Amino acid sequence: MSAWMAIGAVAIAGTVAVGVAAVGEAAHDAALARSAADAAALAGAASGVSSAVEAAELNGARLVFIDTSGTITRVVIEVDGIEADAAAERLVIPVP
Repeated sequence: MSAWMAIGAVAIAGTVAVGVAAVGEAAHDAALARSAADAAALAGAASGVSSAVEAAELNGARLVFIDTSGTITRVVIEVDGIEADAAAERLVIPVP
């Protein structure tokens, strides 16, 4: 009887390990998407749309949306089916 319990415990532990790995991978992918969105927003605020597109692509993402009106640049990117958004503000410092 104890052999069957050991087999059951190993099976349960294996199932839990697979579940934990899947959750960890999803969290990692979401973090990558957020980082790519941040990079695209910062590049867009500093240098415009083409820089935002380039920053997204360098991070393995596709730029889905960008709004550069005003001083705040907003972006939405997609990486492997995961969307993330970010915003960055362009500060204009007057020269005395």
